[in-house]
Amino acid sequence: YIADHFRRYGLDPAGDEGTYFQDFTVNMAKMKNPHATDADTSADKRLAKNVVGLLHGTGDSDELIIIGAHYDHLGMGSFGSLNSGEPSIHNGADDNASGTAGVLELAEYFAANRPQTDLLFITFSGEEMGLLGSQYYVDHPTVNLDNALAMINMDMIGRLKDNRLLIFGIATSEKWESIVNEANTDSLSLDLIPDGTGASDHTSFYYKEIPVLH
Repeated sequence: YIADHFRRYGLDPAGDEGTYFQDFTVNMAKMKNPHATDADTSADKRLAKNVVGLLHGTGDSDELIIIGAHYDHLGMGSFGSLNSGEPSIHNGADDNASGTAGVLELAEYFAANRPQTDLLFITFSGEEMGLLGSQYYVDHPTVNLDNALAMINMDMIGRLKDNRLLIFGIATSEKWESIVNEANTDSLSLDLIPDGTGASDHTSFYYKEIPVLH
């Protein structure tokens, strides 16, 4: 679904072998028992996919900005669920269909209004199981991450209470605070958090010394 939208907007495939997909393997048995060996768990592996599209800007620079979100959620709730009853479907409307929709919305907008800087759009799988998709991506990037100016992570953007917006990663670049405040044309109440780490995919990029916002 996401790749179909990237294709329709005119983004170039930026995954493996000329596709929009970057495959990686999740060892389900090791998720349950980190001390298990590969030999013990070879039959309990699942294929997961990041979805990656590149929008070329109008400029000549190789620099780019990464815009991402995770599209997985908890499924039946075996990982991370607060539900103490019978297993039930967790649809993840806010966490993180909202962020995924935000990435698609920005991809559509910028495809029609191209900026100078290249934009790399990534939707990750495996976030709920420990940032697996984003960690795999930064370890096996499909673009040169030395060219990345920033990574913008959209996670749980579907709820706004009391006009208050939390933004993490403000201290990862000396420019963020002024940029964010200038962009706040809707008079939101901004809660600016310095830290570039946290329980979402921006953390994987922060550890590669890339400025992040979440």
